[in-house]
Amino acid sequence: MKKHFDYFIRSWIDFIFLRPLPGMRLIKWGVTLNLATFAGFALTVGIPTENGRIDVSFDSGAGTPAFVLALVLTLASLMIIGGALWLFVDLRRESRKQVLAIELRGLRDMSGQPLIFAVPTGIMDRRVSLLLDIRQGADGVLLSPEQALARLESLPHMIHQNSTGRDRRDLTVVAGGMAAVPFAFLMGVLLDDEGRVTLLDWDRAQECWRGLDEPDDGERLGLTGLETVGDASEVVVAVSVSYPEDRVAIAHRFPGLPVIRLGLLAPTIDHHWSTAKQAAWAQQFFDLARQLCATNVRQVHLVLVAPTSVVISFGRSYDKRNLPALTVYQYENGSPATYPWGIKMPVANATGATLVRS
Repeated sequence: MKKHFDYFIRSWIDFIFLRPLPGMRLIKWGVTLNLATFAGFALTVGIPTENGRIDVSFDSGAGTPAFVLALVLTLASLMIIGGALWLFVDLRRESRKQVLAIELRGLRDMSGQPLIFAVPTGIMDRRVSLLLDIRQGADGVLLSPEQALARLESLPHMIHQNSTGRDRRDLTVVAGGMAAVPFAFLMGVLLDDEGRVTLLDWDRAQECWRGLDEPDDGERLGLTGLETVGDASEVVVAVSVSYPEDRVAIAHRFPGLPVIRLGLLAPTIDHHWSTAKQAAWAQQFFDLARQLCATNVRQVHLVLVAPTSVVISFGRSYDKRNLPALTVYQYENGSPATYPWGIKMPVANATGATLVRS
């Protein structure tokens, strides 16, 4: 409870004192002018305009005519009243705005910081937490992916419930999670129609949520194997961002299928903290899928090794109508079936997501 109270107080302090609100500026100028008038100080106020700064000077010392003092006090009072009204209108407008903090929890049983408390302070809207907890009590294992899938497919309904009667311009979505790759990708597909989405990711080293706020260093994914597609109707796309893909397991699970590889030359778990960089990677993935439309490929089997935010970005980039059918697979190292199940995504005219077992 104390954490929620501290968060509430901090948010209002940020909104009132740190955000550059015009109404608050007027109040400050009016109060300053009042104090200066009663104290008998000389005052110079700088007013920024499009044509430069205008300095207005006033001396309320002895000898100043009474009507001038009355005029200044009236002006200062009007500034305070006008600023208060302006601030009230801003607060009313802000009260209509809402941020949905969508957190997907899967696989790992952990008690970390809720995602809603990591929403960037620059987003001052009223915050609502949408928690999708698909864990099933067995750390690191999903006993019933079918049940988890049914839970995740309720996400559009949950968003609709929390946005009914609200202008879409007043709704901001912040999302993140830790879950099996197929579920994170599906989350991205389901968020595709929600406009702009701010992604956060879990920093394992610092054990906290982080924004994707680092600059783009220009590192891009390399593409190989596209020339092997030929007349195949099904292909495997292996994406390696955080770890190299398991080539032996891929060959065993998808014998005879062409394999297209899209990934970093040296995969790493810590090179994805840039929104612009992730957008460029997602565009590369989309461009590859679009190129496959010019072939006989009708089904893509996706093996994706990447941080959750990257997986969600790729899911959001995949066109639901115009690209080939897509199944995303879960990798379980050491299991007799290394890719025991996957999710056929609700794309290419599919009416919903479907669980596929090996």
